[in-house]
Amino acid sequence: MRMGRVWFVLALAATAVAQEGSGPKLSAVSVVNAADYQPGAVAPSEVVVLYPTGAGPSQMVPWALDAMHMSQYSVDSLGATRVLFDGIAAPMVYAESGRICAIVPYRVAGRKTTEVVVEFEGQRSSPVVLPVVPSAPALFTLDASGVGQAAMLNETGCCNSVRNPAVRGTIASLYATGEGFPLPGAATGPVARLPVRVTVGGMPAQILWTGNTGVLQVNFRIPANAPVGDAVPLVLIVGTAHSTAPVTMAVRSQRQQILVAASDLALRRRLSAILTQAGYDVFGAGDAAQAIGLAQDRNVDLVVADLALPPAGRADMMRAIRDLHQQVKTLALVDALSAEELKAADLPGRASRLGYALDGPNRGGPGSHATPPAPGRLLDVDFARAIAHLIHVHAELVHRREQRVGLRSPRRADAMQIAFQLAARMAGQE
Repeated sequence: MRMGRVWFVLALAATAVAQEGSGPKLSAVSVVNAADYQPGAVAPSEVVVLYPTGAGPSQMVPWALDAMHMSQYSVDSLGATRVLFDGIAAPMVYAESGRICAIVPYRVAGRKTTEVVVEFEGQRSSPVVLPVVPSAPALFTLDASGVGQAAMLNETGCCNSVRNPAVRGTIASLYATGEGFPLPGAATGPVARLPVRVTVGGMPAQILWTGNTGVLQVNFRIPANAPVGDAVPLVLIVGTAHSTAPVTMAVRSQRQQILVAASDLALRRRLSAILTQAGYDVFGAGDAAQAIGLAQDRNVDLVVADLALPPAGRADMMRAIRDLHQQVKTLALVDALSAEELKAADLPGRASRLGYALDGPNRGGPGSHATPPAPGRLLDVDFARAIAHLIHVHAELVHRREQRVGLRSPRRADAMQIAFQLAARMAGQE
């Protein structure tokens, strides 16, 4: 009889151990911020990712704005999975085996700690106690690694990146979590929001708008004195807490960037020197392949293409660059102008002889000058100075070439005057 009782007790213990082993398990370090993946204290409305064992459906179940959820801003159960903070079911983002994304309920605001429990198919994990703080800001990144390039938009609506840097003084939007703001409808009374600040390369940015619709969006103006570069540090401060992961953004100056593609090294250097002195950022390429490589790594506003480049390679180059930078302007250099042609270009309607777009409905055949576009269609007003300086370069080249062969040529001062008159006419300033 006594032996039977022993076996009965052992069987009950084994059953309890088996049941405990089959249920969800959660630890404090397996609850992390969804943006930078750092564990620790949580903030109200923070998006968190939990990595439990023994919980979550075999296939991911995301929250979706479908017929079932149309009337609900959020749901508190996905795939028979729930996350509870002090017994309050958290809004769910997605659930799958071993990984659950949820939003910390705003009702934990003001508490010092919260008990977190994962529930799957009716079974619950043991509670995990986490500190609660007013804010724990973290920035989302483009590759979802938590570090590096921020997931953000430039003023143009395009993603910020090395190939698409934001211009100083323009507006940008970042996305973050952990700011402690309530979701729409989550607060039952007035809420005193913590102040939000952003620094770009250590320089304070002007905050234009903030809002939380699941994640925090901050619209800010990039400081005019912010550092420029491919990886300028970006920091979000909410209250007294700030983002700690090394997150960056790409920033460029308001100077326009010109790519000079010319096979002649002397011409390339001369153009670069003059345009740099005129206030442009200039980088040069000796052939089409090098030009495409440079355009892949940086922003391009204007391409100056030497017509001495092979026509087929030049066309492929411009197609590739336009695929990378759809707003890029193009100027073709005409290297066969005589002094008389330069003078004749000062006549109304002849300015387009000096430069025109390589592609578009008005072009002739490859390298053809037969059907140039009408003046005013060449480039935007912003590039009037660039046109003037390029024309001046041609005037100097013509002057030197014809001096060598003993032909009469206009004086340099006359050529420069012609150049700026043409530029003004092209830009509609005369």
